[in-house]
Formats: sequence, structure tokens, C-alpha cells
Amino acid sequence: MSAKHIRRAFRQEFKDLPRNGFWAAAGIFASYLSAIAGSIGLGAILIADLGLASAPWVAILAVVIATRLRGLNNIVHECSHYTFTRSIRANVMFGRIAAVVLLGGFRKYEREHATHHTFLGDHEQDKDFENLQVFQIDKPVTWGSLGRHVVTPILGLHLRRYFPVDLSFEDGRMVGLAKLGVLAAVALGVWLAPWTTVLMVLVPYLYILTAINYWNDCVDHAGLIGQGDDLYASRNLILPLPLRTVLFPRNDCFHLVHHLFPSVPVQHLPACHRRLLSEPAYAALNHHARLPRTPSSSGMIGWSAP
Repeated sequence: MSAKHIRRAFRQEFKDLPRNGFWAAAGIFASYLSAIAGSIGLGAILIADLGLASAPWVAILAVVIATRLRGLNNIVHECSHYTFTRSIRANVMFGRIAAVVLLGGFRKYEREHATHHTFLGDHEQDKDFENLQVFQIDKPVTWGSLGRHVVTPILGLHLRRYFPVDLSFEDGRMVGLAKLGVLAAVALGVWLAPWTTVLMVLVPYLYILTAINYWNDCVDHAGLIGQGDDLYASRNLILPLPLRTVLFPRNDCFHLVHHLFPSVPVQHLPACHRRLLSEPAYAALNHHARLPRTPSSSGMIGWSAP
């Protein structure tokens, strides 16, 4: 069974799954912005009033902020597929606003990410994969490479390819000026409230978010991306719902489902996964990434393709 056969078997069933209406999408978008703003505000209070005693809570808030920024990053991804809401124009609008918050570029991301789906794993044409080649993400997953992938973001070695700032005006003059405004606000924050800005804005955005993005790319494709068939070039990593809400805020743990059916809105990915389990070839894959207790004779662990 190949990805082509699975797509053919389920294309009609998954074709017209409903997207969010405009106001539902706006509410989802606002919930991420509110969580970020509220966490920054609470962090400012803790830093000002409690000092070192609040350090663990400040660290937790920094991670929360980064995961909510990851949610906005996922929304940019959904908007590039026009699956976040029904209207094409509204998808572009939400994608551009999220890109302003993230100091990124929506149109650039949309253009480059399209190559990831069309040329998955191609060393020259998959522009998303260009960022990952230097980290050998296409190599088989062994205990040694797994340790390297864990440590790389902790040491900041990923930032050479994951630095998120894009101040271009490709999305329009107003969007470009808005990004400069966000940058100016951060600079003002460094002057007026340096500890809060560094710990609640810069660390979550530049360090934790980029680390999460790197680890997510590893979860999605490490050891698999060179496979010739899309069915074996991506993976799911299905965790209990509470953990998914924190670590994969937009159901992005169902990455194989997304690559098989990129037009399916994220709220339907769990149900589509359950439906796809009726196909033996899909069901035989390891969707929970259970690691064996001892390595195999080849040194490879359970995340490699069959």
C-alpha cells in the first residue's frame, strides 16, 4: 500500500470536511494572543514582586508563552494551506497578522512550504528541508543521533537555521511597518522593563520557540524524510490529549495524516487518523513512537521507516 492508494481510497471522504467560520477562527486566534499577553503580564508581576523565589514559575510561564507562539506558528501553516477558516482572504489576513506577531513572512512561508509537500525530502527543491540537511535529519535515527537532536537546541546550535526574524515587506507595506512596530515595542521594553522583556519575550521567542520548532521537525521527519513514498516519509506522534494541548497545540502531532491529506483542517486530523487505521499498511506504522528498551543490532531505534 502506498500514499497514492490511501489518498485515492479516502479522497472523497475527506474532501469537504468543514473549516472554521470567520468568528470561530478569530476566537481561536484571540485565545493564543490572550494567553501570551496574560502570561507576560503575570510574569512581570512575579519578576517585580517575588524575585528569585518566583524563578520556577517564571520558567514555566516562559515555556507556556513559547507553546502559544508555536500555536500561532501552526496557524500560519494552516493559513498557507487555506484550512484555518473558510475564506481564502481571511486565511491570508490571519496568516499575515500571526506573521507580524512572530516577526516572520507569510507569503515567503507559503511559497517555501508548498515545495515541502510537492518535493518532500528532495535535497534541492524541498525548501523546508534545506534548513534541516545540516542537522542530518534525513539520517537513520539511532540512540546517538537522538541524543544529538535533543542537545542541539539546548546548546543553541539550531539558531543558525531557525532564527525566526524576517523584516521584509513582501506581505505589504502595512504588515512590514507593523513588524517594525513590534520590534520597536520590544526595544522599548528592554529599556523600561529589561528583565521582563528578556525572560518573558526574548527567551520564549528566540530560544524556546525555536527549540520547539527544531524538535517538532525531528518528530515529524527524522530518519524518514528520505523515503520515496509519502506514507513512510513522515510520522505521527500521538500523545494523551493534555500533553498534545501543550506540546502540539494545533494537532500537529498528526503530521503523517497532514502530509497524506494537506487540505484537511487540523480539528479533523484525529478523526481522520482513526479512520485511516482501517488500512492495514497505515495501521502497521508506529504512531506512538515507542522506543525499544535496547537498541537493535544496527543501532537504529523504533522511529525508522519499515
